[in-house]
Amino acid sequence: MKYLVRQSNHINYDLKRNWSSWNYGQEGLNISLNELESHIENMNDEDVIYISGFELTKEECDNSLFGELYENYTVLIDSETIGLSVNYLKADSLENAIKEINNKSFVMNLETKDSEDCTIAKVVWSCKNNETHIIQL
Repeated sequence: MKYLVRQSNHINYDLKRNWSSWNYGQEGLNISLNELESHIENMNDEDVIYISGFELTKEECDNSLFGELYENYTVLIDSETIGLSVNYLKADSLENAIKEINNKSFVMNLETKDSEDCTIAKVVWSCKNNETHIIQL
């Protein structure tokens, strides 16, 4: 059994979606995926859009993956990860996983490219602020 940790305000939606965005979901566009696709179709070669921290030309948009992180909020999908971005825990039980993330020396590493297909994962523990979650595979 694997234990993973992820920070999210929408963990159940994340698990259902099962992909991560570039730039931690920041700097997305407040439009639907269909609206973005229509905009890209109508772009000229010299036009650019700014999304998820990237300035993209029409050609780059045509070679990129976009998705709705949340309804009517579209982002650039992180094509270098498979599934959700997570941090792996060393723990072999839920009790030890909770101890591990509650240890003062534990730090979420948001720069890691660790990711996991979470289609069969389940949230087994969430902290008080409901932003940090332990996921079991």
